[in-house]
Amino acid sequence: MKRSTVLVFLFGLFLGGCGSSRQGGEEAEVVRHYECLLRALATDDSLTLRREQHYVTDTLSSDVSFAFSHRHKYLYSWTDSYIFYNMMMKAGKAEVTTKLATYRFCRDVKRLAARMLDAGKEKQLEEMLRIVATRLQEHGMNDAAAVTAAAVMGIDVDPACPGDIARRLLTRLLLAGKKAPRLSHTVPLVASGPTLLLFYETDCPNCEAVLRDLCGFYTTLKDRGVRVLSIASDEDEHIFSSRAASLPWTEKWYDSRGFYSPDFENYGVASTPTLVVVNPDGRIAGSYHTLEETGLISIP
Repeated sequence: MKRSTVLVFLFGLFLGGCGSSRQGGEEAEVVRHYECLLRALATDDSLTLRREQHYVTDTLSSDVSFAFSHRHKYLYSWTDSYIFYNMMMKAGKAEVTTKLATYRFCRDVKRLAARMLDAGKEKQLEEMLRIVATRLQEHGMNDAAAVTAAAVMGIDVDPACPGDIARRLLTRLLLAGKKAPRLSHTVPLVASGPTLLLFYETDCPNCEAVLRDLCGFYTTLKDRGVRVLSIASDEDEHIFSSRAASLPWTEKWYDSRGFYSPDFENYGVASTPTLVVVNPDGRIAGSYHTLEETGLISIP
């Protein structure tokens, strides 16, 4: 994108994006910082730009930001600012600019994630960084997007080599609200009620705990119209069959390719157990680690 085009776009946001959001208290502060960020981008004010980056990283309240009607544009602009900051500092070639922006951004987003996780704001953090990761991918900053997804889970990875787990976490983060990927088995995921998809491994202790919960509440889930499917990463059919035979639902199978099977990769499964809830319209509601987290059942 040409610099002149960027400036026109930013001025459009500044003039029309938040001019009507003049409110008192904390939201007014967010509006002021948003306007300062846009003005700094439009005027090449690197000192103000860096200060506004730090405001989001170290100060911005997740509760207030979620009440801010332009939070998507704000987070997009905050993400954009890392690219434009290095353009202002005359980093040179585009690939050099992107690399410098990635390292600066990753340092800040890890600090932001740590702050929100310490405050118990896991859900708000995930929603915020989903917006950010989407924008990073639009810029081609895929490594930074993977680092962002790992930060959501409190995992620190190297932006120079995020690794397979971080990339799976990115897939998981960005799947929410999207159509569920097609499974390797010919099984329609669109149903009259929610579909609960379980990825597990037979010898995994945490998986066994989820299997016990699912078996215990399966009748309740079935009565509520919840359809259950399970895929095991077992590489040995006998190991799979020894446990699967006692599972009350009918749609269950294993993939001998294990953790690296296409289904595990396409659903961003970075650890087992992982439970994925698919809405009746075929869109993913979210990914979870326990049955209770899905909200489909209340476990005393």
